[in-house]
Amino acid sequence: MRGRINTERSVLLYTARIIGCSGRNSPQLQTSRWQNWTCHVGIDGADADTLALVIEIVGLDDRFAIHHFPVNIGFYRNFERIVAAVDPGAAWVALADQDDFWHPNKLERLVAEFAADDVAAVSGQARLVNDSGVELGLTRRCDPGPFGLLLDNKVTGSFAVFRGDVVRRSLPFPEPTDAAYHDHWLGMVAAGVGRLVIVNDALQDYVQHGANVLGEERGSRLGWRAQTLRERSGSHGMLLYLSAHRWGWRVTMARVLIEAEPRGLEPRLTVQCPGSPLSWPCCAVRSRHCSSTCAARPGVCALPRRMRLARASRHPS
Repeated sequence: MRGRINTERSVLLYTARIIGCSGRNSPQLQTSRWQNWTCHVGIDGADADTLALVIEIVGLDDRFAIHHFPVNIGFYRNFERIVAAVDPGAAWVALADQDDFWHPNKLERLVAEFAADDVAAVSGQARLVNDSGVELGLTRRCDPGPFGLLLDNKVTGSFAVFRGDVVRRSLPFPEPTDAAYHDHWLGMVAAGVGRLVIVNDALQDYVQHGANVLGEERGSRLGWRAQTLRERSGSHGMLLYLSAHRWGWRVTMARVLIEAEPRGLEPRLTVQCPGSPLSWPCCAVRSRHCSSTCAARPGVCALPRRMRLARASRHPS
């Protein structure tokens, strides 16, 4: 049992300059069974209207710490500076969006999983709703393992609770690309120190609207993703953009995890190079670690064939 799980806790709430920001989570937190928490509210950029709304919602409740930052730096770096404000003694940290609605038992249900010492992060499922609260469906989160998580983010920050040491070890966040997400990084750090647990109960409403950073319904459609890629890649070409941003972000995370011994992390990705203690994403960014007994051929990592060809074309020598 983790003795401090029920003694100190911290909840993060991110707010942006979004029309219709309602702060629905704040009243839910205040009436939750869990009362020993601190909620850090991060307003990304000078916004008097949002600040006034937050003050109106939280009232005189001193468990809310409001951070009104004068400069807008985007969701990724804003989460980083809010994570940095968390009490180092916090046993767990939950992330929240300003308009999603937590069900009354969410924290109680998720935090209970930390009774097992090896659990580093816990995620629930969510009910997808529109702005009017009409149900659109349910999420189907799963645990793909550390390697699968590197390739495809399955940890939605607002669904999850992270062990306190995970957020402490996540700092500083890696240099982002356009495809960088704070919850993807936190999920990978969690995979480096423990186990991800998925609770298959819908524990919140996940609101889908035009201002979502990603969203569930749009993000699952190939057409929408292709359109977004075309808009972002411009004249550089979609494949070059994917290489620099989507794959580049994953290589950056892998490299930081490999080199992050001071953070107390381990390379836990599951596909191993024969003859090497490192998994193949490690070899993809630091190929000198591959053993001469590697299965592909002496001195070459057993990467998938397409990746070996891509690496060879970039390094013809």
